[in-house]
Amino acid sequence: MATPAVAEATRVCYLYGVVLADRLPLLEGVAGVGDAPLSFVDADRLVAVVADVARRDFVPPDAERADTAWLEKAVRAHESVLERCLDPGPVLPMRFATTVRDDADVRALLREHQIEFTASLERLLGHREWGVKALLADPAALAQHVLRIRDDLSARDRELVGRSPGTAYLARKRLDREIALAGDDVAADAVVAAYQRLAAASVDALLLTDSQPRAERVHLNAAYLVVEADEAAFEAVVAELDLEHAELGLRYELTGPWPAYNFVDQPERP
Repeated sequence: MATPAVAEATRVCYLYGVVLADRLPLLEGVAGVGDAPLSFVDADRLVAVVADVARRDFVPPDAERADTAWLEKAVRAHESVLERCLDPGPVLPMRFATTVRDDADVRALLREHQIEFTASLERLLGHREWGVKALLADPAALAQHVLRIRDDLSARDRELVGRSPGTAYLARKRLDREIALAGDDVAADAVVAAYQRLAAASVDALLLTDSQPRAERVHLNAAYLVVEADEAAFEAVVAELDLEHAELGLRYELTGPWPAYNFVDQPERP
């Protein structure tokens, strides 16, 4: 049997996020990291969503670090808790694997950041984050669009049609590169305009880097903070862009709503 000191060291208080006391989420049936039961820790107007977890549930043994399956499962569990917290109101999401020793440390964190946490949550009332990506789903359609608007490139394309494959090979490769570069410019102009239209339909917008590998090239990856009452109008703008830019081979992907990951400052780990 482990001694109390050893037992204490093997368990920590996992911190998911912070909500307003009058906007408590219903967490029944939600599985968190390591399937640990969820609970609340309150301090005045703020409430933290926490769980008592074993360290091994989110920090695997060194021998298992090469296997990312455990990480994907834990991150999904973390996100599912935060998404449920979003139902009754805003949530300040904590970074994955943010832990403290116990409930007393959680209360200390809430009191230390009480003013900024409360202000952020009040600012986010009635707002949710949405993600929009513009993906190049049909490169051939973009190339055809370029040939329609660039007489010089389309003339060279016609000239190559009658040539033998051997003599036309290098010329075709050069032309294809020029068409691809021109297509990049066309797509860039389109998504800049799209970003601005969507920004006008939201209260805040942010360009993001895309770290996830995709089969389709990502020309736009952005986050938007949208008033809940305006979400239908925002979705309509995304649908309009999807139709308008189909001839460019672009497809618009809308995800959300999410907690405001990109529009709040997360505190450093306690």
